[in-house]
Order: sequence, then structure tokens, then C-alpha cells
Amino acid sequence: MGNPNKKNCCVCGERWTDGLDVASGHDICAACVAASDGVPRELPHVRIGRKWYYQDDRLREFREVKNPHKRISFQEFREQGLRIQEVKTYRLVARRG
Repeated sequence: MGNPNKKNCCVCGERWTDGLDVASGHDICAACVAASDGVPRELPHVRIGRKWYYQDDRLREFREVKNPHKRISFQEFREQGLRIQEVKTYRLVARRG
């Protein structure tokens, strides 16, 4: 049988014994943690009007949290004169031991 202390990384799928067990219940290997500049984070949430959106700077768009298929590009956001009412950022907290 395999080593019971080894876990599968939730990011790359490799088996590992040295890494982080983050509070969300995901196991992440040391290589993936290093590649993500530390502890993984969730995209920031912004409130535009009455709805919450993920702010994705890489794709330059906002995606509705409840329905990610509904998107607003940064360009549309500017052109429509929309405003962000509130911002929330989240980090997945590492559990040790």
C-alpha cells in the first residue's frame, strides 16, 4: 500500500507529503504554493449595483458570482459609467499540523 501521509495536490494532481492543507479543505503541494506567490487566493468580489461579481484582472472582466456566464468587460464597465460600491478580497488560510 502507498504512504498514508501522501495527498493529492488539488492544483496539479501530483502526490505529495510536503505542502499546505488550506482551510477550505484543499491540499496544495509546495511547488504549486511557490508558483502562486504563497497561499492561493480567490478573485476579489466587487458589488456593482445590487449584484456581486468576481473581478478578473487577467481576463479584464467582471463575472457575476451567482452566474459566471454573465460578464461585463472592463471596457463596457467604463463605457456604461458603472461604479463599484463595495470590494471584498479573500485569502485561503493555511492550516498547519
